[in-house]
Amino acid sequence: MFNVTKQAFVLSAELSTLSARENFHRTEELIQLLNKHKLPFKLVEGNYEGSTETSLYVVAENTYNSVIKLLADTFDQECYLRVHSDGHAELVYRDGSIKSVGKWTPTDKQPEKNYSKIAGMFFICL
Repeated sequence: MFNVTKQAFVLSAELSTLSARENFHRTEELIQLLNKHKLPFKLVEGNYEGSTETSLYVVAENTYNSVIKLLADTFDQECYLRVHSDGHAELVYRDGSIKSVGKWTPTDKQPEKNYSKIAGMFFICL
């Protein structure tokens, strides 16, 4: 089972208004930028407000929050998910506001929306 022991971020470069090809290229560009910053990541399946997308699970300390925010802004993302090492999760929005969304929790069943699928496990915020 996948175990969250370090702070992490989940973000995407995709937009629901773009084609699959455009989103593929945006994701590739985000991967290049994460590699440039030497940030480890995993490609994962994400779902935000019912829209399934390729997301990136990035393990990084809070000192990288400004880098993650810049990347999310670069790709016009409404927000990104920040998961603290204790599992507490929050959405960080473009305007800097933060919304606590509960504890990042594994589940065996695929939720309808708002999840990340990592290493075969679904994670939701409760």
